[in-house]
Amino acid sequence: AQGKLASASTAPFRIFVRVRPLLRHELEAGEYEAVDSTYAARSLVCHDGRLARSGRRLTMTHKFFACDSVFPSTTSEQSVFQRALAPLLDRCLAGYGDATLICYGQTGAGKTY
Repeated sequence: AQGKLASASTAPFRIFVRVRPLLRHELEAGEYEAVDSTYAARSLVCHDGRLARSGRRLTMTHKFFACDSVFPSTTSEQSVFQRALAPLLDRCLAGYGDATLICYGQTGAGKTY
């Protein structure tokens, strides 16, 4: 009905994010994840560390982005598929319309799966 918000499962546009796990060479170099999910896993936090030109001061800014769901780096591709894509496929296969999936992200984030 008009005037009512769509539920999360029927919203026409939803955003799911999976944080890419650190690669072995990144772990060995002592790198950190520049992206985290918040406690409620409904927003993404991007950490931007900048070293001053003098090399003596590091500043860190944090940018927050609202999402429908954020999957931490420990989440398997199968879990992401079951939660984000399977409902779209089920809806289409049942004849209730069409769906579009747009995958965007770093290499190794699980887009191809």
